[in-house]
Amino acid sequence: MAESRRAVQQVRRILAQHTVQNPLLGTSTLHLRPPATASSDWWFANPELAIPVLQTLAHFSSPAATVARTAQTESVWKSILDGFRSPPNADSPAHRPSFTTRYSSPSARAFILRNALLLPPRLHHARDDKWSWLVGRQPPPTHSLQQPPLRVTTTIDPDAPTRVAWDNRFVLTIRRPENAASTYTFHGVDPRSITLVVRQFTGEDYRRLLARCRLAAGWDDKIRTSIAAGFQDANEKTAREAAERGVRLYTKARDPLAPYGRLYSARLFTFAGTVPVQLRDSIPCVAIVQDNGDERYVVAVPSLGIEMERGLCKVEVGYVKQNVVEQYGDERSVWWATRERGVTGGEVGRGRGRDWGEGNVKE
Repeated sequence: MAESRRAVQQVRRILAQHTVQNPLLGTSTLHLRPPATASSDWWFANPELAIPVLQTLAHFSSPAATVARTAQTESVWKSILDGFRSPPNADSPAHRPSFTTRYSSPSARAFILRNALLLPPRLHHARDDKWSWLVGRQPPPTHSLQQPPLRVTTTIDPDAPTRVAWDNRFVLTIRRPENAASTYTFHGVDPRSITLVVRQFTGEDYRRLLARCRLAAGWDDKIRTSIAAGFQDANEKTAREAAERGVRLYTKARDPLAPYGRLYSARLFTFAGTVPVQLRDSIPCVAIVQDNGDERYVVAVPSLGIEMERGLCKVEVGYVKQNVVEQYGDERSVWWATRERGVTGGEVGRGRGRDWGEGNVKE
């Protein structure tokens, strides 16, 4: 028993020192750097430490209630260890031929652990991250005959927040914005009659949102430039009149999204730059279901802190498995308690994650 507890403490220390979780995206980063010389003291060379670490990280990102099988995890562990023993690439010490050729390529090799993907470090990456492996949810198929797409429909309750569970990982809270006018309509439609759907965020959604953000930011710049030009080209009286006209135009006729166009564009670019293509379809978004069934108009991507229709609704997000890593080996943990009885499974925890988008994490 004492030896078992000692092993648990070692695993917890490794998880605390060598991994970082991002609950907003449901991903983990594993810093896996071998010693300069061959050594049996490297923790990853010890299956009693490496396998529980890999299982815990995969369980954090996977929607499954049970952890990856030990045999499957052991196979992945052996493949990675053999890869580290192969000759390194001259351009990048962290890169081995058996791992991957292009981290951002859809065809790049990834290790699968119970609905989770373990991706090797990207080639020619920044010095600080060249030993970092990324663990995330394996995106489910958008269309499948065996399994329907992940989608949950709901409506906006003006009196109380609506909570929606998605993919056994995220919990979204949808509410009317604070101080919303009772007479507010969404392009003439009562918000209470609008049907929303929580579904996968796709590459098409990314391109559409980026185009909308760029258009909004461009309109914002056009109005500001017109006001500035009025001050520069006219005398004092005309300048004042031009400024007044410009301000009226800016406040009444501008795109409501204009002040956030650049901010949201930057968040989309950051998402695309830090999350490989294999994992991008694994976060939820909220879209409007139109009368013809079209669900392409996205109003919020809470994991990225993006709210495209701020007058319609506010969306907060929480991660169900928030505390899986922190509670490894804790007898109060559902996962650890069932594992002690010989059954691996369970979901634990929920709470605040790192702020990718301000104010969009559910307490």
